[in-house]
Amino acid sequence: MEVKLSRRVVFHKYVEVYVTIPDDVQEEQVADYINSDYVYEDLLTNELDNVNAQYGLGLDEYMNDIESTDESRFDVVGKNYGGHL
Repeated sequence: MEVKLSRRVVFHKYVEVYVTIPDDVQEEQVADYINSDYVYEDLLTNELDNVNAQYGLGLDEYMNDIESTDESRFDVVGKNYGGHL
């Protein structure tokens, strides 16, 4: 008798990168500024290359899109403002 055994294991990587943007960018415009004028993808990708994968989905209060295979967000340091990119 042949029996097929299967297992799915989920791993994730998580990094944080701090960048400086001009002070005259309004909070409501931070995501637009980052998406249009900042090369954040390269920064995050380079950092991801330097960390080990961790077991699990990597979901938390802010990284919470279980349907997505990739999730990026910004948080304004020192303020209660942020969102997904």
